[in-house]
Amino acid sequence: MLYTIQKTNQKRIIMEKLTVSALAALVLLATGCVSTKESSMKAYRLKEITYQIQSPQIARVVEQTEQRSLLKKGQKYDQNKLAKERERIAKLVRQKGFNDFDKKSITFLVDTTVAHREFTIQTVIEGN
Repeated sequence: MLYTIQKTNQKRIIMEKLTVSALAALVLLATGCVSTKESSMKAYRLKEITYQIQSPQIARVVEQTEQRSLLKKGQKYDQNKLAKERERIAKLVRQKGFNDFDKKSITFLVDTTVAHREFTIQTVIEGN
């Protein structure tokens, strides 16, 4: 089962299916139709962060520490922050008992089609 945790108007919503836009983003990334060149992204500001997490236990760990995320609404796109956030989440999950958890299980789907000069990040975490 795949869980989605999405923060909307300070409420948490949990859904059981990938959204159409998430599937479209996965297809575009898989086929290489999307460019993620950082130079063209620097003028973009983060509008929203959502999570798609397979394991409910890992989802709880991530949700409990979301306030410590390095990714904040309004900040400019920064590839280094994405890498550091991937490391932070992986370390946190391993500390909570998922010793074999690999940072390669974390994928960031960046969507710039939401608004002018804004982007969203969907953090996808696979594994149990």
